[in-house]
Amino acid sequence: VFSQVTRFVGPESVGSGDGMTAANAADFLNTNFWTDVQLLLQTQPVTVKFIAGIYSRAYTEKRLYLNQKGHAKNQLVLEGDLNNTIFTAPTGYETSAVMVWIYNSRNITVKNFSFTGNGSVNYVLRVTSGQGGVTRDILIENCRWEDMRRIIYGASGTAQSTTSYVTYKNCTFKRIGLNSGSHMIYNAYDSHHISIIDSHFEDCT
Repeated sequence: VFSQVTRFVGPESVGSGDGMTAANAADFLNTNFWTDVQLLLQTQPVTVKFIAGIYSRAYTEKRLYLNQKGHAKNQLVLEGDLNNTIFTAPTGYETSAVMVWIYNSRNITVKNFSFTGNGSVNYVLRVTSGQGGVTRDILIENCRWEDMRRIIYGASGTAQSTTSYVTYKNCTFKRIGLNSGSHMIYNAYDSHHISIIDSHFEDCT
């Protein structure tokens, strides 16, 4: 499925910040922007391009929280600039619960994101559901988690019985974890139909 609409976000807003072009990228943490994306999804697929940059505010300020996003027929694609869209967890901050959280959402692809940094974090990218919601049909593709030695629970992971059909494809996990409780992908609490395809795992505590 090819998206009919493309929008742009950056580590901070640039230009007009309306998200219509890369030169006017919206702030990736702008909740109004994501509300507008969800409205567009009612009639057409949408790709949100994350321009090159350091997205450390997902750790230092607030998580990227995608709650009740997506559409059964019209796919939402979150696409980074390969190797240049970098979510970092810097040191010197209190433990973050999660940096990117997909919750009660469906039919979403996340691709070409990189995650790194030794800041303390429970989960870096988490896919869950709850409160009567459902999360399903999530593809995480061409993403990298590297050199994150203070991950407490998981670089990524899924949870709850209403979370299903989550696929990790061509992903890389290297040098992950604080101790024996740390996971590269922590799937728990009855999540099901989790697929891991053509992915690389190296040096997890």
